[in-house]
Amino acid sequence: MRPSYYIKPFLELVLAAIAIVSIPKAHDNLVSLKDEQVDSLEKLFKEYSNVVIEDKLYLATNQPIYSPGESIWFGVFLKNSQLLKSTKSDIVHVDLLAPSGKVVQSLALIAREGHCGGDFSTSSSMPGVFYKLKANTRWMQNVIDSAGYEKDILIQKVVLPRLKMSLTFDKSSYTKGEEVIARFSAITNDNLPLRNKPFTYELKSDGIKISEGTSTTGDDGLMYVRYVLPSKFKSRDMQMNVKIEYDGLTESINKAVPITSTEVSVEFFPEGGDMIASIPSRVAFRSMDEQMNPVHIEGIISDSKGKQICKIETFNKGMGSCYFTPGANESYTLHLTKPADVIKTWQLPEPLSNGFNLEVNQVNQELQLHLRSSGVYKAIIIGQVRGKVCYSTSSLLQPGDNKLNISLANFPTGVAQFTVFDQRMTPRAERLVFVNRDRLMNISIQTEREQYQTRDKVKATIRTTDMDGNPIPAIISARVIHDQLLNYADDQSANLLSAMLLEHDLKEKIPSPNSYFDKSDPKSMATLDLLMLTSGWRRFSWKQILSKEVPVIRYSGERTMFTIQVIDGYTGQPIQDAQLKLKETGSVY
Repeated sequence: MRPSYYIKPFLELVLAAIAIVSIPKAHDNLVSLKDEQVDSLEKLFKEYSNVVIEDKLYLATNQPIYSPGESIWFGVFLKNSQLLKSTKSDIVHVDLLAPSGKVVQSLALIAREGHCGGDFSTSSSMPGVFYKLKANTRWMQNVIDSAGYEKDILIQKVVLPRLKMSLTFDKSSYTKGEEVIARFSAITNDNLPLRNKPFTYELKSDGIKISEGTSTTGDDGLMYVRYVLPSKFKSRDMQMNVKIEYDGLTESINKAVPITSTEVSVEFFPEGGDMIASIPSRVAFRSMDEQMNPVHIEGIISDSKGKQICKIETFNKGMGSCYFTPGANESYTLHLTKPADVIKTWQLPEPLSNGFNLEVNQVNQELQLHLRSSGVYKAIIIGQVRGKVCYSTSSLLQPGDNKLNISLANFPTGVAQFTVFDQRMTPRAERLVFVNRDRLMNISIQTEREQYQTRDKVKATIRTTDMDGNPIPAIISARVIHDQLLNYADDQSANLLSAMLLEHDLKEKIPSPNSYFDKSDPKSMATLDLLMLTSGWRRFSWKQILSKEVPVIRYSGERTMFTIQVIDGYTGQPIQDAQLKLKETGSVY
């Protein structure tokens, strides 16, 4: 199907808006220096970044679910690495794909100022299945591992419940005989908690009831349900169903209980890259099942003689970390205690005999770097965010703990990459850190009234401020949607914030990326740091930069140019030297 060039206004509201083990010989106030090697690395990095310029795409849809026959409206956000409008592309190609992968509809949209909108129509005869929204620019095809932007779109008939209910679990997975804590909440359509209301729950395995009970919601509409899983069950297909009476009818919610598989994999990620013998090291780990779902584990790390070194337990989303000092010529093994029926063991990476490692902690508006060294080494430190060097220095490390404090005042919000080089300009340690999460723009919306009748006109005031409450300009998009549909869909896909600041800079697909920015979750900040410790950097490697392996640019970016002729409405003749003002940008031509 031949794409059509299409411009439409669109509105979409994005309300995105360890203990430290000390070692002897701590060296405070590490002396920072600039030298030729620092300048050389910065120059190489800048040359690479000037060639490898990224397009970043995000599509915001007006609904998480569509009924057959509804239009799929979406807003397009096209940015470069610095989250400014793209310098390479004006045209975005958007496709709607059927489950078979066949392109159903296509559009080519013009996003000269970094944003635009479009829509796809759906047929009333469409089956209730997942379609895919896919978008890219021609320039993005120069990046080998770039598939552009993709989003699953569910098209199905929906009968919304009359209550907004949620059912969540306190762990990412459970094993046989373990206690399950489920959080159930019920809220009316008027956003009032369903207080002191009795409800029933039941647990089924392979469709067979194995447990049931009753409880009552609290004054806040919440209740925590506790039950112990059987010591034996054959299938991981475990479902929890909650039923509650409301206005004479029964409403229900059903969720799968995450059951731990015996096929567990555990990966270890020493902070900075390597463990060094006789130097304290933080080691992050990640546990998953065969379907790449996070698994809650507990276990013991022992040395080659069977001596217990430390206990470990996942903190959140199958991730955790531990702290210990590895010995020289020693090996370490993990034995799981939960799940109890997993007999497999895992070897930790072997410690190096000498060198240095890197630990990074974020405290308020500073980063505290600990470069723990086994000897005297020159270290060159480069810190960059989205292709821009924000910090660089060189220092002479002494044996022990070398401390360095770095102000985050000049760092934009996002994933920062810190790389430490030795005197031969060889990368020896690297750490990703998400910096300045609290410096995001604040968005507030207020309506003139709390309640409206059907067809009433709604006037809303939207304010955007910085972290200090000062007003700042912003491009705002908004959507009006039934909150029951949001609650029913339980959409876990990325929003504009998590897509632009997180997903684009990491190798792997991140489940529930928005949760890492949830300030109401006390675990979110620490979980975000664990994600940085366990997920790989996507955009480039220093090996490419040092060897000057600049990718070949095979596809030029698509730009647009408008030719406008002003005609006299009475005579039909062209008007010379007419001035035109573009309403969207205020530019005069």
